[in-house]
Amino acid sequence: MASAGGATTSVLGSDMVASKPDDLSFLDLRGPHEALSEERATQLVADVIEPRRSAGTIGSIKKVALSGWGFGAEAATVVVKELQSLPSLEHVVFSDVGSGRTDMENMAVFTILAKALSPASRAAALGIEASDARAQLVDIDISDNAVGIAAIERFRPLLSGNKTLRNLSMNNCGLSGVAMEVLNKIVLRPVGETEVVIAAESATRGSRDTAQAADPTAEAEAATGSGSGSSATRTIIDMGGIGLPTGLQRVQMHNNMGGNDGAAAMGELVRASPDLRLFRFASTRGQSEGGESLLAAIAGLGKLEHLDVSDNMFKSPVCREHVV
Repeated sequence: MASAGGATTSVLGSDMVASKPDDLSFLDLRGPHEALSEERATQLVADVIEPRRSAGTIGSIKKVALSGWGFGAEAATVVVKELQSLPSLEHVVFSDVGSGRTDMENMAVFTILAKALSPASRAAALGIEASDARAQLVDIDISDNAVGIAAIERFRPLLSGNKTLRNLSMNNCGLSGVAMEVLNKIVLRPVGETEVVIAAESATRGSRDTAQAADPTAEAEAATGSGSGSSATRTIIDMGGIGLPTGLQRVQMHNNMGGNDGAAAMGELVRASPDLRLFRFASTRGQSEGGESLLAAIAGLGKLEHLDVSDNMFKSPVCREHVV
């Protein structure tokens, strides 16, 4: 276990969804890992949300869990319309929201969820300014979804320039190193900054790590299911002009495929996040090349309490300097 900033303990799992049954701050919309139709989503709203509205406790809701439903676009629209006007909403669990759905269907759903809960949309629904902290989420969990560059781009409205973001979880998402690089730049960059494509290479792995990150036409095709999808161009993005620091306190990226590039990218994020209390990067195929940068950044943290970088190959002398 690595150690930084004083006494540090390992973290074995996420407590992001745990809540007591009578917790009025928690709206439990979790499903049984089945596809959710528009009709069933409407019934879900009637059964779960309307009673809270009738009881006058709708304003107490701070956390919503959507896990376990395979949302279709219509179902997502029905549910998220109710969520965007919750005045106290801070934390949304988007984990495992693609059960029984295709990648293209999931891309469309991610777009709907992220845009509807973006600061601009929530501000309009609440009648406040988009810059108001009440319009921005504090805690976002996207774990247990298949996430590449295209999917990360769908969540850009929630992640880019979010000054209130404190907790970010993307465990078990299959994130590649390139995807982590793009995620890193989106989280760190100021809103509205121009993207610069600096390198591209051919790839035939499908749409997960593709030029959809930089090509609006490709992005639209991914959301609607059009386009051939037989080949792709993987594009590495340099956003430039990093806005520092972040307010992140918890970052969890367990069980992904980041490798050296992902470890280096997370090193940048760690350096930009001096308030980190918890960092989880176990089982991400990291090796010494990227690990040196990451572990050096971790060693510079002064508030870290929980750390897990286990099941990686951080074995160089420089890495061992930071590993107990």
